Amino acid sequence: LLALFQSGAVSSVTADTESRTVHLESLPADNVVVPPVQELPPSLLDEIQSRGVLRLAIYLKSASPLQHPNEQTGDAEGMFAEVGQLMAEDLGVEAEFIDVPEWASVIPTLVSGKADLIIAAPSATPERALTIDFPAILVYYDVTVMVPKDGDIQTIEDLNSPGVTISVNEGSTQHFYALTNYPDANINAIPGALEARLEVASGRAD
Repeated sequence: LLALFQSGAVSSVTADTESRTVHLESLPADNVVVPPVQELPPSLLDEIQSRGVLRLAIYLKSASPLQHPNEQTGDAEGMFAEVGQLMAEDLGVEAEFIDVPEWASVIPTLVSGKADLIIAAPSATPERALTIDFPAILVYYDVTVMVPKDGDIQTIEDLNSPGVTISVNEGSTQHFYALTNYPDANINAIPGALEARLEVASGRAD
């Protein structure tokens, strides 16, 4: 289109609030330059089907109904594992779950090419969208605060206090939310969702 503009082949351009239309004049055959046909690089889908394996990054240390290891084999289980398995079956390939050791490494695992997609539920945020795409939403869920029954925390407002320690999963949306909304509290980032919960159960966090 740039070459056509430069050769004076554009007769008129009309525009309105919804669209833009460019009207081109006919060109003599000797003015038309046909670029050589270039073979497109293989897509990720082609690569997956050629490989015969769909690699899915998952975070089993979450230890939630969504994703957790089998108690005997350590294999991926939970809703995300089931969805990943169904995706692989639809593609006619095997599912290989890449168990990421800490949450902060989930997105780098995808970006580095070690996984084809993330099945571990990173929340879609503008910052993350600068690095990865969020083509589909698997599940909506709420985030809550866990406190001891006999603790001093009675309301959300009580969290923003210098004497309060908040344990969060490092690199998670909850981590950044706590840093932003509870600046007076001590934010203790733990490399693991289960470990963050254990901090509260053991009394090391409020």
